[in-house]
Amino acid sequence: MPKSYEKDREIRTPPRRPTYSRLSKKERRAQLLACALDAFAERGLERAVHADVARKAGVSIPTVFVYFPTRRELVAAVLDEVERFLLTIVDEAPRSTGPVPAVLFETIWRFALSVESHSASMQVWLDWSTGIRGETWSLYLAVQDRIISDLREVVQRGQREGSVDENLDPGDAARIIVGEGHHVALMMFAGVDRERVRHFLAHLIESALLLGRAQVL
Repeated sequence: MPKSYEKDREIRTPPRRPTYSRLSKKERRAQLLACALDAFAERGLERAVHADVARKAGVSIPTVFVYFPTRRELVAAVLDEVERFLLTIVDEAPRSTGPVPAVLFETIWRFALSVESHSASMQVWLDWSTGIRGETWSLYLAVQDRIISDLREVVQRGQREGSVDENLDPGDAARIIVGEGHHVALMMFAGVDRERVRHFLAHLIESALLLGRAQVL
């Protein structure tokens, strides 16, 4: 075959299109949920819609509706993911066997660091916490109660072991710690130095458990 023909054939042969693997339904839903978290963190619980998710995922709006048929279901999925994430932080606290003050300190420190590692989830959580008049408020209170219950259990263990004053109300101590979680998150979002945040957390545990600094760090 003449070389000129071979060269002409190479020029005229269209390049082969790259092939892309299709996402499974499970993978696509996970991708859309991750994009939804980002969209809700950016736009807020009251404003984010399917179109925002589609834009971030690079898919059509109808594709998002296939997985989340209504806005209510989209919001519910996002909040379920935020709840799941928060509970992974605190649910292991009651199972920890270390000194109670240290367990509480490390739990809320992990919570603080999540502002950096899971910023979107934390932004949605902060937004969620302000929706007193919204239909998701009761869900927020339920998550808050679950977190308080976990920390109350840790404080009660400290009372049984003698490291926490038996006259301290464990529910009140847990509420003090959880309530300051908002302040801690805001400190992290504001870029406060990590050591300063740790100092604040140590003081928080001291105050909640009526302890001295040496018993916390």
